[in-house]
Amino acid sequence: MRNSFLIQSIKYGIVGVINTLITLTVIGLMLHFIFGISGTAKATTFENTVSNIAGYAAGLINSFVFNRKWTFHSKARWQSEFIRFMSVFLICYVSQLLLLILLNNSISLTSVKILNYSINYSFVCQIIGNVFYTVLNFILNKYFTFKNSTPRPL
Repeated sequence: MRNSFLIQSIKYGIVGVINTLITLTVIGLMLHFIFGISGTAKATTFENTVSNIAGYAAGLINSFVFNRKWTFHSKARWQSEFIRFMSVFLICYVSQLLLLILLNNSISLTSVKILNYSINYSFVCQIIGNVFYTVLNFILNKYFTFKNSTPRPL
C-alpha cells in the first residue's frame, strides 16, 4: 500500500511538472504579451484571473488523460471519472484562485529578487497558488476521482 502511494505520487509529480510548465508558461505569456505586465508592474485582479484561467485550462485535459491512464491506471468509465475530475478541479482551482487574489492584494510588493533576478510579484503569487493547488489536487484525485484505480510500478 505504501509503495503504491509512493509510485503514484512520483508519477503524479511527473505529470504535474509537465502540467505546471504548461500552466505557468501560458500564464506568463498572457501576463506579458496580452496584458503587458513586466518588470515591476503589478497585474490587476482581472489580468491575473484571465491569465490564470487560460493557464489552468491549458493543462486540464493533459492532466486528466495522463493521470487517468498512466498515474492511476483507471479502467472505470471515463465519463463518470471526468465529472469527478472536473469537480475536484473546480474545488482546487477556486481555492488556489482565492489564495492568489489574497496574496496579490494583501502584500504591497511589486517584485521579488531571487539569485539576482527580479521576478514579478504577481507571478510569484501564481507559483504559490500552483503549489497549493497541486498538493490538494493529488489528494482529492487519489481518494475521490480515481479511488478504484489499480496501482502499477513505474
